[in-house]
Amino acid sequence: MNFDAAYMRVFSFPEVVRDLMLGFHADSWVRKVDFDTLTREQPPLEAPWQRRDRERDPNRAGEGPPSSENSSWGERDNAVVWRAARIGYRPGSIRLMLQFEAEQDWRMALFIMRRVLLLIDVDPLVTEIKDASNPPLAPVAPFVLYNGGRRWTAKKNVKDLIARGPAEADDYRPSAAHEVIEEMFCPVSESGVDNIAGMMFRAQRTRTATGLLRAIRDSEVRIRKNPDLELAIVAWMLDVVLSARAPDINPSEISDLDDLKRAIVTDVGQQVKAAEKEAFERAKRLAILDGLRNALRRLARGRFGEKGEAELAALTTSVSSVKTLHEIGRWIRTSRNVDELRKKMENTWLSTVTLGGIDGSDVQ
Repeated sequence: MNFDAAYMRVFSFPEVVRDLMLGFHADSWVRKVDFDTLTREQPPLEAPWQRRDRERDPNRAGEGPPSSENSSWGERDNAVVWRAARIGYRPGSIRLMLQFEAEQDWRMALFIMRRVLLLIDVDPLVTEIKDASNPPLAPVAPFVLYNGGRRWTAKKNVKDLIARGPAEADDYRPSAAHEVIEEMFCPVSESGVDNIAGMMFRAQRTRTATGLLRAIRDSEVRIRKNPDLELAIVAWMLDVVLSARAPDINPSEISDLDDLKRAIVTDVGQQVKAAEKEAFERAKRLAILDGLRNALRRLARGRFGEKGEAELAALTTSVSSVKTLHEIGRWIRTSRNVDELRKKMENTWLSTVTLGGIDGSDVQ
């Protein structure tokens, strides 16, 4: 399963869509949507006029509708569409279009507008008003759910992509806006601890196994009420959150939230321990180097006084090789004065002072 498929599977459940909208875009009109009437729609593969043209053209007789690969919609199959039958007490419906993106595209507003127009032009679902001679078209509310690591900077209205002409022609610049929900930056605390969409956002932001387990636990009761949703969340977690952090986890061994939590504790916990061990070993190597440098300064002070100690400290600050530091100790003991010591150091190793690497990797 890829990134888009993982998101589309999770947001195929109305309770997750409801959590997303009420938790992260609770404008006045959103609070009036009757989310109990949500129904999933398949994006249209062609507009009605495209179908009529195809059916009327003798040269295209018998030709079937386009597939998802060659349709106007299928150029990027990474969106889900939901239809709410009621907004408050007003007749009519509204469609919610959720587009999933991991990267930015400066032309996104144009792409969203093309999809919105195609949705608006679906004639079986144009309006709930059956007796109107010129029925209004049902609105579409487009949202980009973006999980990139940088703030969204692309234009959110196609009008802003089009160059301005004469003032008299400004009305011909189409206006079609969309909203962007930035998963990595929007405040999650306001959505409530049992908000499933908020759980997904927190899971992506945390860098610890404890934080990941806490995020799952907060929405676990609601997720478990629907076994299909539980499977979708597990697949999303494996594909989007854990694929990079815990690549050793075997997805075939995980079938539910319990398996997932055990894998997080085991695999992610092992990574944390490995990182802690590496940090400890690095600190130990650096401590050995510091101890040798201090011993050399004391030796130089005994041989050449405070001036010799200060000069040696300046020369050895960037030395990160135990072998080199032992060699300097031999030079201190065999040199008659500071000038002779400096000359030995300059002629032998000063031009390649980074021997051993900056982390003391040659320390035994």
